[in-house]
Amino acid sequence: DSEVLFCEQDEEIYEETDLSDIILKHRIRLAFFGDIFWGRGVDVRARSRPEGYEFPFVHLSKFQKKTAETWIGNLECPITRTQESYSQMKKLLKFSCKPDYLSFARSYFDIFSLANNHTNNMEEVHGFEQTKSFLDTYKFQYFGTFDNARTTDICEVVSVNAHAIDGLGEIKEMALSSFPIALCGYHNVLGLPLQNEIDIISKYASHFFTIVMPHQGEEYLPRQNRWQEKVYRLMVDAGADVIVGGHTHSIQGVEWYKNKPIIYSLGNFIFDQQFGTTAYGIVYRMEIFVEGHDSWIHPDVWIDVADCNTFQDTCLENAVHLDLEKPRFSYSQDIVISHNKKMQPQPASASVSKQKMKEMGWETFIKNTPH
Repeated sequence: DSEVLFCEQDEEIYEETDLSDIILKHRIRLAFFGDIFWGRGVDVRARSRPEGYEFPFVHLSKFQKKTAETWIGNLECPITRTQESYSQMKKLLKFSCKPDYLSFARSYFDIFSLANNHTNNMEEVHGFEQTKSFLDTYKFQYFGTFDNARTTDICEVVSVNAHAIDGLGEIKEMALSSFPIALCGYHNVLGLPLQNEIDIISKYASHFFTIVMPHQGEEYLPRQNRWQEKVYRLMVDAGADVIVGGHTHSIQGVEWYKNKPIIYSLGNFIFDQQFGTTAYGIVYRMEIFVEGHDSWIHPDVWIDVADCNTFQDTCLENAVHLDLEKPRFSYSQDIVISHNKKMQPQPASASVSKQKMKEMGWETFIKNTPH
């Protein structure tokens, strides 16, 4: 019987297959950083120091970027050739940042969110378009916009580093590839997003692991407000796997909602604010394992569509066309408390870190991790 012969042949092939050649999973490492701004006081300090434009980045190696880790931050400033004066930046809170810092930033950062209340501050010189052009030049990926009504700019499929894991459970350190995930950015400072704007998340979450970075909340407060809770939970309802918030210039709380983590505010990372809570932030790290699903016969198809480095490319359309089903994911989480000491961020002391983690409820959050 031909059917029996097929089964015998299939069994023989299985027995001869080297499990070390079978790719069953992928490991992704991500690190999220708070508000990043190298204008105004940071630039004044940098120009007076021998490090020059490298000034705000000189201690970033102390965060020990892991092998194949992708660093993602909120770029709180348009990058433009024309610069606003220090006095105007201070008086009007109208920001501009020099492109000279980008080469040093690129040594660490890979992806920036542009969804905040400052990326439109230099629109008289087309600052948002200039920003994207400069980021393209220095090979950054980016997502999000200052205007949620521009719904095609909210979410973006990006390529992040990934390591293959073989059938024996071994991580193939030499087999570095790219893997597509979705990042969405929302600027909610001047008004809350409409439901149709939040619903954009679901288009991406149907196919990709989706992380949302909303910019919202009352500045300098140590706890999130009810509007943050309402909106961020709606984003989970729309399909977000993780919420990583910002804007408040302060570390805020964390919670699980429908078994999804919400980090309400990362606080500052690089900024010229040096008072009270503004001097500290969170580096939020995830180690994600892409585990597939029952019909996930050929995981390499994900690698085939993972060339998603270009803004507004066709990665979502490709996933829809191929009817790619979102894989299963598992992940671990960790944080490092950062101290923006004299505008040069570095890991905070052990005592400060312990206090900040206690204030935000991190230990309880980890204990309550869903299983």
